[in-house]
Amino acid sequence: MKTCRICKESKPTSSYCKRSKAKDGLQYDCKDCTNTRNKIAYLKHPDREKERIASEQCKSERSSRPTTTWASRNRENARDRCREWASKNREKIAAYTRNRRKKNPTARLAHNLRVRVGTIFKDSGYSKESTSKLIGIKFDRLLPYMIQTAIQNYGKYFPKRRYHIDHIVPLSSAKTEDELLKLQHYTNLQYLYPKDNLRKSNKLDYKGS
Repeated sequence: MKTCRICKESKPTSSYCKRSKAKDGLQYDCKDCTNTRNKIAYLKHPDREKERIASEQCKSERSSRPTTTWASRNRENARDRCREWASKNREKIAAYTRNRRKKNPTARLAHNLRVRVGTIFKDSGYSKESTSKLIGIKFDRLLPYMIQTAIQNYGKYFPKRRYHIDHIVPLSSAKTEDELLKLQHYTNLQYLYPKDNLRKSNKLDYKGS
């Protein structure tokens, strides 16, 4: 028996794919959670996932020629089937996403920032690019930066404490789309305690409590 890293359920070893680099020779996540994660990723980034799948298949083949898969030959059909599966498994996807955000601080930061930025652009009537492109940094590198802002503001970072993502120069101060885009850069972000973020609001000269 082996406990899945995501769903925390104890399952037989047959419920896990093989992983040669792991000590026990098995993946950390069970097949069900892995399938759910892959389908969610395919829905969000179909082109990127196709490249990843093709790359993995090429590595497993003796020949260096890319293999032709059913999905690559039937892209529209594959996408329709993926969407159909998602519509029938919304609760499963939601539970997986909530659990991932709860366990993974980078995923939680990325989700919160995407929601925040998406809302601002929607309310402003502007079209939005990829959040990671807007902020100018990948999310796995953004988290250490945000932790440093918390240390600068409070002297220490508490992993279990709740923080708000604050734009140092408020987004509401932007008058044009170009100004709004510039204010999305990660150097304009910081972690604040919820009470401090509410007190700061859209002030430019807030010094903290």
